[in-house]
Amino acid sequence: MPGRRRCAARGPENEAAKPERLAEKGAAQGAATPLRGKPQRRDRGTVPAASGTPAKTPSTLGRPPPLALGPASGAKWPSKPPATPRSAPRSSASPPESGAGTSSATSDNVKVVIRIRPARPEEEAAGSACVQQRSGQVLEADGPGHERRRRDELHYDAVLGADAAQDDVFQLVGLPVVEHCMSGLNASIFAYGQTGSGKTHTMTGMLSNADQRGLAPRIFDALFARIAQEETRLGREKLRYSVRCTYLEIYREELTDLLRPAGPPLALRLDAARGAFVDGLEERDIFNSDDAMALIRCGSEHRRSAATAMNADSSRSHAVLACQVESMRREDSGLASVRSSRLYLVDLAGSERVRASGAGGAQLRETCAINSSLTTLGRVIAELVEAQRRGAAARHHVPYRDSRLTFLLQDCLGGNARTVIVAAVSPAAEHAGETRSTLEFAARAKCIRNRAVVNRDTRGSADALRGQLACLERELELARSESRGPLLEELAAAQADADRERAAASAASEEAATVRVDAARAAVDARRHRKEAARWEGHAFALQLERDALVAAMVRAAGAGTAAAAAESPLELAQRLGAERAAAVEGIAAEQSARRAAEDRAAAAESHSSGLEQALEAAERRAEAAREQAARLAARERQLRGAYKDIQSIMASLPPPTPRSTPREGAPPAPWHALTSPGSSAAAWESSAGEASSSGDPSAL
Repeated sequence: MPGRRRCAARGPENEAAKPERLAEKGAAQGAATPLRGKPQRRDRGTVPAASGTPAKTPSTLGRPPPLALGPASGAKWPSKPPATPRSAPRSSASPPESGAGTSSATSDNVKVVIRIRPARPEEEAAGSACVQQRSGQVLEADGPGHERRRRDELHYDAVLGADAAQDDVFQLVGLPVVEHCMSGLNASIFAYGQTGSGKTHTMTGMLSNADQRGLAPRIFDALFARIAQEETRLGREKLRYSVRCTYLEIYREELTDLLRPAGPPLALRLDAARGAFVDGLEERDIFNSDDAMALIRCGSEHRRSAATAMNADSSRSHAVLACQVESMRREDSGLASVRSSRLYLVDLAGSERVRASGAGGAQLRETCAINSSLTTLGRVIAELVEAQRRGAAARHHVPYRDSRLTFLLQDCLGGNARTVIVAAVSPAAEHAGETRSTLEFAARAKCIRNRAVVNRDTRGSADALRGQLACLERELELARSESRGPLLEELAAAQADADRERAAASAASEEAATVRVDAARAAVDARRHRKEAARWEGHAFALQLERDALVAAMVRAAGAGTAAAAAESPLELAQRLGAERAAAVEGIAAEQSARRAAEDRAAAAESHSSGLEQALEAAERRAEAAREQAARLAARERQLRGAYKDIQSIMASLPPPTPRSTPREGAPPAPWHALTSPGSSAAAWESSAGEASSSGDPSAL
């Protein structure tokens, strides 16, 4: 093809110069976006006062307050920087006036801290510094390119001068991050800047010197101190923390475990639930700050570094120290609330110009890979800011997949995290271009909005509910085995007693009815006997009258001499009347005796009926008590069954438990085939992902 022939005709010297041109383009990528607004022109070395306030020198500048990354920290940064004079308009480092820079309860901009490295003796001898601190949030820097005699006033969240100590950086950046981890919010800290500007010193420092330790060891010291404080306050039986760490190196788009550097390169995978993670990365449990120091020391010893013309100990790779913090708090109800947070401490490789570094061969390829990765990071930030400016409806593409660094840490850039970028700059005049590029990168990153939320792990609550369900099942089974038999026997006995009492009450009721009938019959007989006695009394009275009349007649007959003519003698008549009277008296006595006997039988029947009624009432009371006891036993059994069904319904609505580090056998996560590496072929990426897909169980980053 003609185009290919023309490229071949350029000669090998052009091909050899191609990596250098790529590196130069990558290092200068930050300068592609100009600063908004017209910067103020100032003479080099002059620091004017703002709003009538006397100018401050770096030695008299106060320490800025801690970064307010969200509701967990105490102090809060203003939504806009302090007002500047009208003669000195803000540059692009200032937050925008539009809604793109405002933050809400769930949204917060990336915080940017500028740290100026102290000047070396040869740099001080060379001339004035290209950057100078004015206050805790304002610095002055040389203008870009041919306008370097111009001074621009730039605003950031915080500016640390050359006299800032390691503890100043920790108080400003590290403490809020620790509080966010304790609250269940994800957090990340990036160290960005030119090689030799102090990134690794800021992030790690000298582990053997307590005063020179960087952010990572100080953060772990404060984190375990806060964990001990919380566990002591609430008790380990109610609150427990767990900390796990990984240490990853990204070298020329290859992933290496710094805790096991001899192993094969790792693969970056994508999971629908966990997002992007590194398959096979070792995850260690950390129990105290000494364990964390040992892990940091182990990873730092295995990290790739080399000496260049710009830095005697230049880091040739990106280092990502990830920390997973989980807290399980057991409530009084028996359930457990689980919060988790992830902390990323990212020490980026330093950008450098190929001509200034004097690199060649393998170092040249390393430099090209570093600059290409940082270029991709800058492009992702620029596209992300543009996408957030346009809004969700615009569907602007953000190229996270163009590098493994941005794809792995995409939550830290516009996602679920609180992010701080510490931009380290050199004050040397010979590095004014690199310093300006770093400041412009920080200005763009400051416009990114993240949305951090408290991570509540439903898996922990589900595990707690499963534990409670198991306890209730055991309790129910125990109640069935120990109490169900006696309860059923007691219920059966109570029901049998109730049946017997009902039968006895029914028999007593029937007997009482019979006695009532007998009493009624006896009363009828008594009334009949009374009537008969009254009739006999009347008959006896009539006989008495007849007797008296006969006696009177006899007396008259005797007096008249007619006694012989009488039909019967008076004696016989008296005997007959006496016999009739005796018979009448006997009849009356018999009737009275029968009446008294009937009345006695009626009284006995009434008494027996009253006793039977009392026995019936007692039997009914015993039957009612037996029924109430049976109802209580049935209600208790229904309560146990209802509690069991409620817990089963709760468990049915919960998601299945997600394995922490070991997926189900036969279902490994899908390899991440979509990654493409600038400067490497797609086939190499697919082959590395395919090799990683046959590895063991993945572990979360």
